[in-house]
Amino acid sequence: MPTPPAQRSCNRSNAPRQETDSLFAVDYISRYQLQKDTELFLKVENVFDAQKIVSRAPDGARPNKPFSVMAGVKLDF
Repeated sequence: MPTPPAQRSCNRSNAPRQETDSLFAVDYISRYQLQKDTELFLKVENVFDAQKIVSRAPDGARPNKPFSVMAGVKLDF
């Protein structure tokens, strides 16, 4: 007999509404107008690198986005 999907994945129960742990994540974005047509930006996501499972359905446990940094220059032509 095949194993039910909830037992093959990281799901903890067969309940119709499966809950996850609470999560508080901090993101930061900053922009600086260097010139009329040039802007610098910095984006930091999940500043404190909090890791939790944010979903269990439909295909098992999935974590939130990890710590990441993106920086760049925006030019308007």
